[in-house]
Amino acid sequence: MTATYRVSLAMIVRDEARCIERCLESVRELVDEMVVVDTGSTDDTVALAEAAGATVHHVTWADDFAAARNVALGHCTGDWVLVLDADEWLVSGAEVVTSLRSAEPVFTGAVEIASPTSDGTVTMIRQVRVLPSGARYTGRIHEQPDVIGEERALDVRLEHDGYLAEQLASKAGRNRRLLEMSLAEDPENPFLWFQLARAHDVARSPAAACLGFERAYQLTGPTGPTPPPWRHPFVVRFLACLVMTGRTQDAIDFAVSELEHWQGSADFQFMLGHALHQHALAHPELQPEVLPLAEDAWLTCLSLGDSSLPGATIGHGTFLAARQLVSLYESLGREPDAARLRPLTQP
Repeated sequence: MTATYRVSLAMIVRDEARCIERCLESVRELVDEMVVVDTGSTDDTVALAEAAGATVHHVTWADDFAAARNVALGHCTGDWVLVLDADEWLVSGAEVVTSLRSAEPVFTGAVEIASPTSDGTVTMIRQVRVLPSGARYTGRIHEQPDVIGEERALDVRLEHDGYLAEQLASKAGRNRRLLEMSLAEDPENPFLWFQLARAHDVARSPAAACLGFERAYQLTGPTGPTPPPWRHPFVVRFLACLVMTGRTQDAIDFAVSELEHWQGSADFQFMLGHALHQHALAHPELQPEVLPLAEDAWLTCLSLGDSSLPGATIGHGTFLAARQLVSLYESLGREPDAARLRPLTQP
């Protein structure tokens, strides 16, 4: 006789009336219970969650995401736990979540999360969000779950609107404060320096971001043969911030030192092309030498297609690279080449 396992949803929330119904409704029919831990909402979050069928518990916020998540996990009675944030919702993979009821809870499951940004791009990450009972989180911010058993990639996709400008603005100061508290406790942690740099990056403070990226790089050195999952977005965003601060030669030097590890990344090649192009614009005497290198990088993007690496941006291997090439060809008077690629510039 096949065993039947129960599936819980676990969430921590605060002032999420804007989106909590959307999240809960997307999975309500797929799970056996919905556990919501509220950390001090002053809007209608609690009432909306209860009306959607969730059981709401309350905890005093202690500047520690892992602690709050672990409270939520402790209230779950399922054999499996699906962990969501209120600004996320399930868009595909319902059948995979349902299939957990017949799967022994001996692994953790990573799902795909698509995050649109205010500049029109979409960033993709894969993150562990399906946990067997008993798993717990560590980390004051950007908390990470224990990996119990093997980690499996599940064909589940969430969407997340927390990277839109209006949402980022409300959380940016809090995140930086918690990261600074974490770094005071663990100043040699390169992952925390990366996250602090990323917080400055999304707040449109590239100079401050570069300082964090540089510290993370000092602590880790060049990319090794088995880089951690965060290394890809680290390298790509470090390149971008160097260019944004006018440090195009530093960006090129950094890209050259990392090139052997990321030749298959359209995101890396896209930013390499951007660094070369901006360097050529800043140094017109170098354009005959440098612009063909930028062209080659963006053509490589088109040959690779969009990446599935952590932090990849949809379009860097397709329409966004095509747009860069069309703009380049137009500036060089190469209209036949521009015309050839214009059909590829639409998402």
